[in-house]
This record gives sequence, C-alpha cells and structure tokens, in this order.
Amino acid sequence: MVYNGIDINKNTHEYDEYDIRSELKIPIDKKVILAYGYNPIIKGIDILLDAFKDQKEDMYLVLVGREELENYILNHEHYEDMKDNILLIKPMEHIGKLVNVVDVFISSSRTEGFSYSIGEAMLNKKIAIVSNIKGTEHYLNSKGVLSYQFDNCLDLSARLNEFRLLTKEEREYLGDINRVFVTDNFSLSKWVKEIIDIYSM
Repeated sequence: MVYNGIDINKNTHEYDEYDIRSELKIPIDKKVILAYGYNPIIKGIDILLDAFKDQKEDMYLVLVGREELENYILNHEHYEDMKDNILLIKPMEHIGKLVNVVDVFISSSRTEGFSYSIGEAMLNKKIAIVSNIKGTEHYLNSKGVLSYQFDNCLDLSARLNEFRLLTKEEREYLGDINRVFVTDNFSLSKWVKEIIDIYSM
C-alpha cells in the first residue's frame, strides 16, 4: 500500500508559543490539548469530553470547529464544569499555528481516512493520542503515539493521564521521534518515489 504524502516544508510551523497563547488567552501554565471537531459525532468529541472532564484541573482543551461543534459542546452534560478549561476556535487560515502552542494532539475519531492532521501534529514534534481505528494504524509504530481502545472514554482518560505524567524532557524526546517517523515514512518525496516505482514495474 502507498500512503499519501505530507509536504514536510508546508506543514512545519514555527510560531512563538507565548505570543500565540497570549493572543488566544490560552493559559501558559497548563498542558494544552488540540482536537478537531468538524463533525462532532464522527470525530468522537463525546468520548474526548467524557475523558477530559476528569483531567481538566491541569489541562486545557482547544477544539476547532464550527457552529455544529459549538452546539454539541454546549449540550454536553458536564459542560458547565468544564467550560473554563475549553476554548472553541473556528477554522482559521493558518490553523497550523495552533499546533505549535499545544502539548498534545488528540484524534478521537470513530472513522478516519489517511489523517493529515495527526501527521502534521507529529511533524511539529507533538505527541499524539489516537483511537485505534483503521485510519490511524499507520502511525502507531511511533513511540510518540499513544493509542486507546476505540469509543472507550476510560481508556482515553488513562492515556491522557499517562501523558500528564511525562516530564518535559520525555515529551520533547517523543516529539522528536514523531517528527523523524513522519519524515521517514510519509514525506511527499517518499510518496513520489513509491508512485514512480509502481509505474516503472
């Protein structure tokens, strides 16, 4: 199988973390989660929120989505208890800058194709926590990717807690591993070479 390629240069972002967090009013002293929720049900946002409610004291959740996501979150049974630790952001032109100010990317999807968003986060040296579905299996061989049992909020909560216990040095080490993994396995140049090899047979 030939996986899609990720443009390394286009998807590598460098922004000042302090400036962006200040601009978006994201707490400097909390570990920040980033997740995309363009379709809340498919993206498993209910599972993520159920897992997050037990971790909210020292973590902050940034969710990217539109009105559908906002309505979904507002109707969550634990929203009132979590609202001070959740930031909802609408899609922006340079969404990649968010990757630089967070500590971990979560994909809680129920179904997924080739996920560029996971690859982009890994490319930018972020740890990823992903549901163990078919669409994420190609990333699971990296030590910087933590997987949890699909649709199981308790298992996701356990992976979040595992992440919380990592030291800064351990997070940086795993982030470096993720970047190398994506660069070696899913770069656009590697994809082009594999396509050429196929047509050369």
